[in-house]
Amino acid sequence: MTLNNSIPIEDLRSTIHRLFSVEIEPGSIADQFRQEGRQEGERRGALIGTIQTCQSLLGGTEFGQDSLGAKTVEELTSLAEQLQANLRGRYNKQ
Repeated sequence: MTLNNSIPIEDLRSTIHRLFSVEIEPGSIADQFRQEGRQEGERRGALIGTIQTCQSLLGGTEFGQDSLGAKTVEELTSLAEQLQANLRGRYNKQ
């Protein structure tokens, strides 16, 4: 396949963008999925931050970003709760 060099690249990009761009309408199913995805991403990020903070304070082995990123929200929630309980137990003894 060859490209026609007589078409300026900016015209080509503009045409492709017009043909293939998708606008998501507010309130549509696509918009709802996008919002749900964003909320889950924020939740995952908060849980990973909690886990990393707890691990740092406990001084134990830290999970890598890839390892945590592969876990489900339920697994992250369980791990965060476990680490928080360990921290509470450590500081309640003092």
